[in-house]
Order: sequence, then C-alpha cells, then structure tokens
Amino acid sequence: SIRAKDTCVRYGGDEFVLFLGSCPPDGAVRTAERIRQRVETQPWADRGLGEIPVTVSIGIAVGHEGDQWDQVTDRADKALYVTPSGRLTGRTALVLGLKYSF
Repeated sequence: SIRAKDTCVRYGGDEFVLFLGSCPPDGAVRTAERIRQRVETQPWADRGLGEIPVTVSIGIAVGHEGDQWDQVTDRADKALYVTPSGRLTGRTALVLGLKYSF
C-alpha cells in the first residue's frame, strides 16, 4: 500500500511509475522493498497453470529541482539494468538511481 498523497500510474506495458511526494531516498527504498516483497509473496495464478512465481525489479530515481520528467524516468530505468559500478542487476532487483551518468 502507498500513502494517500502518493500516485501510481501505468507507464508502459508492464511498467508503473509511483510518485512519492516529499519522500527522502531512504523512504523510497523502504516503500519499494515493501512492494517488492508483497508482490513476490502474493499467490499468483494463471489459467490452468496453477500458482506461478512472480518477481519484480524496481528502479528508483530522485527528482531534483530543474529535472524534466524524462530525465528522472531515464535514471530509474537505467538503474534497473546497470549499477553505478557497471554490473548488470539481473532480476528481482531494487536499485536507487541518483544522478549517475551511464
């Protein structure tokens, strides 16, 4: 669950954006981890296949004064794929993307 002042919207086919107003980076990480754990422990069923495991990867970006929407979402998206050290994150990841250059 998220706070009443937060907003979640569908951004792409299987991508969602969660706007956390007035939330410090560590609060965003805690919220994302809570969501990740909830998704992964929720029983998911597919038609005729029974229960299937579902995982989620979350990229987090902090918006700064002067940032454009695409800059923030680009940082979050890139955080999903490569950490600042250049290592690929793989699946089931939670990564905080700040103002890194990739």
